[in-house]
Order: sequence, then C-alpha cells, then structure tokens
Amino acid sequence: MASFAVNFALKKSLALLKDWPRCFLFFVGAGLVAPSLPFWALFFYIFFVPRFLFELFQEKNFQRIKAFSFPFFFLALCFLSVGLTSFFWSVSGYQGWQWGIDFSCTSLFLLGAWVAIRQMPEFPQKMMSVLLIGGSLNIFLSLFLRLLGRNIDHYAPQRMAGFGIFHPVVFAGDFTGLGLLCLIFMFCYRRQAKQNFQKQDLFYVFLFCFNGFFLVLTGCRMAWGALFLSLLMFLKWQKQAMILGGAAFLSVICFGNPKIFHSFLGRTDSGHFEIWQKTLTYLSPSTLFGQGVQMHMLIPNGNGGFFVHPHSFYLSLLIQGGAVGTAFFVLACVTFFFFRIKSAKNVKMLAFALYPLLCGVTDLSFVFKGPSEEWILIWLPLLMAFSSFERGHGEVFLETVAGEFFPL
Repeated sequence: MASFAVNFALKKSLALLKDWPRCFLFFVGAGLVAPSLPFWALFFYIFFVPRFLFELFQEKNFQRIKAFSFPFFFLALCFLSVGLTSFFWSVSGYQGWQWGIDFSCTSLFLLGAWVAIRQMPEFPQKMMSVLLIGGSLNIFLSLFLRLLGRNIDHYAPQRMAGFGIFHPVVFAGDFTGLGLLCLIFMFCYRRQAKQNFQKQDLFYVFLFCFNGFFLVLTGCRMAWGALFLSLLMFLKWQKQAMILGGAAFLSVICFGNPKIFHSFLGRTDSGHFEIWQKTLTYLSPSTLFGQGVQMHMLIPNGNGGFFVHPHSFYLSLLIQGGAVGTAFFVLACVTFFFFRIKSAKNVKMLAFALYPLLCGVTDLSFVFKGPSEEWILIWLPLLMAFSSFERGHGEVFLETVAGEFFPL
C-alpha cells in the first residue's frame, strides 16, 4: 500500500513538472497557503526559476517569444522603461542593485505567466479555480488561528487579518475581494450554460457567503468598492442581481452587529489624506524622474510610528519613477484597454484589470518587488484579463463542472 502511494505521488509529480502551465498554477497556489513570504520566495528560487528557465530555452518556446504582437511588445517596452527609470535614479547604489534583482524576478514571473497563457487555452478558468480554492483555505486558516488568539494584525487588532503573505488586513481584504470576483464570474457563467439550479450551485452560494463575511470582518472598504465598480461596468444588468443580493446580505450583518458596522463603515478616511500629503514632500528633489528605489520612506503616522509606503500604489509609482515613469505606466494601461476593447468580442474579463487598478488608489505599495503579495493582487488579475485576448480569436473559455467549454 505504501509503495503504491509513493509510485502514485511520483507519477503525479512528474506529470506536473512536465506541464509548465500546471507548474505555474501550482506555484501560485503554494503562495496562497504559504506560512510566510520568505517561504514563498524560497520556493520561487528553488522551483519556479530553474523550471521556467528549462521551459524558456526549449526551441518551441523560444520561437514563440519571437512572435510578440505589437500591443504586447509595447506593454513590455513601457514596463521596462518604468523599471529602468526607477533603477538608474535610485537613491542608493546598494538598493538599486537589490531592487534590480527584484525587478528581474518580477519580469521572470510575468514572462512565465505569458508562456503558460500561450500553452493553456483555459488559463483564466484554471486561475480562477486556484484563487478561489486557495483563498478559501487561506480564510479558513485565518479564522482558525484567530480563534487560537494568534492571527492578529497589531496595526488593526480589531479587524480580521489574513494568513501567510496576506496577513495585513488590507492585503487580506483585497485578496478576498479578488476571490469574490472569480466566484461571481464562475457562478454567472455556470448559470448561463445551465439554466436550472443544481446542487453544485449551493456550493457557490456557500463560498460567496463565506468569503463575503470574511471581507466584512477585514473592514476593507476599498475592496468592496473596487469589486462593485468592476462588476457594475462589465457585467450585464441581469447579473447584478447577485451583487444586490450580496449587498443586502452585508447590510443585515453590519446593521445587526454594531461593532462590525463601526469597523466597516464608521471609520473616517483612516488617515490616508494626511499620509498622502506627507508623501508628496518626497517628490521635491526630483519630480520628473522620482526618487528611484526609495525603500527608506518613513511617513509619520501620528502615533509615534512610521509607514514605509504611502498606502497608494499610484503615489508609490510616482515616488519611484516620477512623472516620466508614471506616464509610461499610464500609457501602458491606456494601450492595453484600447487594443483589447478594440479587438475583443467580449470585454467582460477586463473587470479583472480594473479591480487592482481601483484597489491601488488606497491600498498596495510598490509594483516592482521580488516574490510578494503584489504579484497576486496586481499582476495576476491583469494577466487574467490579458489572457482572454491571447487566443488568436478574441475568446476565452471557461470549463463547467460537467467538463464542457463555452465562450464568455
């Protein structure tokens, strides 16, 4: 019996290693349940990097890389321009080289995702499943550890923290919102393919309540706003019934429990405006090119402590790359939306591109980092949106539980 289990595990492991898209999904899933960020970073260096380099230098994939479309080439050029701007204007030579390694790691991650997208037509659906299952496990571990009195974010002890790399309540909320976005898409298109309500749909309803309740406990208002606006812009009206039902569900929870209501809606701006005003003082030395890799940013929080980032993805980008770097990033986003909307038969998957861009207004930090939560919260949603247009026909396919495929 033991030998059979070992042989079975070896066969599955070899099958996984031979398939690069599955390796990429496995790496992302490992990050969702990793006990800490250093653990996931170590896994990146010992598993992702050697496996991807082996995949990259195979002849068939090397030929595919040459077949860049103009929009993808332009996006890559903008990405490289922002990175080089931050690198050469770094305030510290040591930090510049250290950040150069982080930038290289981010580039490998994005290129690895692109290769996986080209090899797996159902990449968006598979990634949605990984994010949903891994996110639910992360929530379960978060709640379990909180019951033991261990999972507490000291910056916001009254709010629910996440597990592992999503321990800060802001990251936990943004990630849970991304999981809800995946869940709503999967549920809506299952209902579109099969009109009759099935038993499997009860599992989706349970996960919706489970994830929605956890998001309320985190108190992350921006995640709710980004989720609602993303769905409002890209889903048809009949699909918004689920959003309205979820809003009613959350209203009952919030108003039924005054503590949750105050944690979720009774707060002010959480000091964001004061933080942003103090952050702007870092722009004065070089508004045009920014401060480069400014990792020693110390912003007083009014309680005797300091914040090391401005609690805004866009301000972080402005500090690092200045007006030039920010212009390249904005140009890349505009190019992406313009070419994708122009060439796509359906733009619904662009909701995944809009969600992180909205969350970045008050959340997240530096976009170019080594293995970090930003890879999952910023780059993965953008990759999922991009993957829906890399089929050659402008379509993306979601797999139902019955194993059937249908276009979005």
